[in-house]
Amino acid sequence: MGDFNDILHANEKKGRATRPNWLIRGFRQAIQDVGLIDVHMEGYPFTWFKSLGIDRAVEEKLDRALVTTSWLQMFPNAKLENLALPSSDHFPILLDKTPVVRTYRAKKSFKFENAWRIEDGVNDVVRDSWFGSGGNSIINKLSNCAADLTHWSKTHCNKIREDIESCRKQLFRSRSTTGIQDVTQF
Repeated sequence: MGDFNDILHANEKKGRATRPNWLIRGFRQAIQDVGLIDVHMEGYPFTWFKSLGIDRAVEEKLDRALVTTSWLQMFPNAKLENLALPSSDHFPILLDKTPVVRTYRAKKSFKFENAWRIEDGVNDVVRDSWFGSGGNSIINKLSNCAADLTHWSKTHCNKIREDIESCRKQLFRSRSTTGIQDVTQF
C-alpha cells in the first residue's frame, strides 16, 4: 500500500511532458484529508494509453483503488491487479479483497472451452458420454459429459494451453520492456 503523497508522480506516467503538480494538488489533499490509502497494483503499472506507436504516445496510471485504514485492517491480504485487455485504451483493474492462499487443491468447476469445438474428436466424446450414460437423469449425463470432456482435454488439448501460455508470456514481456505498443503484434 502506498502513501497518497506518492500518487501521480513521474513513475505513474510514461511519454509526453509531465503535468504540473498544481493541477493535482487539490485532489491529493482531499484524498489525504479523508485518510485514503492507495492499494498497491501488481503487474503492469499503467492503466490507460493514447497514441501508441507514435512519438506522442503516452501511458498513465489513471485507475486505482483507494481504501481506508480500517478497510485495510479487515482485508490485509487485498491485492489490486492490472488485467490485460488490448482492445481498449483502458486496462481493467481487479481488486481482490481476499486472495486465497490454497493449502489444498479445490475441485475446479467445469467450464466448456469454445476452442474445443474445432478439435478433432470432441463431438465423439460428447456423443459417447451422453449416450453412454443410459437412462441417467440429465444432471448425471451433464456431470459425466463434463468429466469426460475434462479428461479428454487434458490428453488432447495441450497445444491450446501452450499457445495461451506463450501469448501470456509474450504479452507480459512486451508490457514490461517496451510498453504496450507491441501488444498489437500478436
